[in-house]
Amino acid sequence: MTTIFVVWNDKRITGIPIIDDQHRGILSTMNSLFYFMRKRSSTNTIINLTTSLEQHINIHFAVEENMLRETRYDKAEEHAKYHIEISKKMRTLSAKLRHSGNAADLLIFLKTLWKDHIEVHDMAYKQHVDSFLRSRYDA
Repeated sequence: MTTIFVVWNDKRITGIPIIDDQHRGILSTMNSLFYFMRKRSSTNTIINLTTSLEQHINIHFAVEENMLRETRYDKAEEHAKYHIEISKKMRTLSAKLRHSGNAADLLIFLKTLWKDHIEVHDMAYKQHVDSFLRSRYDA
C-alpha cells in the first residue's frame, strides 16, 4: 500500500467550484509525483509530472487572480504578488529537480505551501467572493 502524500480535507473547501476543483487536481498531481518518486521512476517521468504540476498551478493562479480582479477584491494585487513569489520558488526547485532528478525539496515546499495557500490565503477571500457572487445572482 502506498501512502498518500497530501490528503484532501473538507476544511479546504472554498465553496467556489472551479477553485475547489483545481485545488483537488493539484493535490492529486502532487500525490502522483510522490508516488512515482517513491517507486524510483525514471527522471523523465518525474520531470513530466513536475511540468504538469507547474502548469496546473499556473492555470489555477491565473483563474484565481482573474476572479479576484473581477470581484474587486481589495487585496487582489497582494494575492497576485504572493503567487509571483510562489512561482519563482517553484521554478528554482524545479530547476534543481531537473538537475538532480530528486523531487523531495519540491514536494516538501509544495506540501507546506499548499496548506498555507488554501487554508490561509484562499480562505481570506472566500467570504468576499461569495458575497459578490450572491449579490450578482440575487439581483
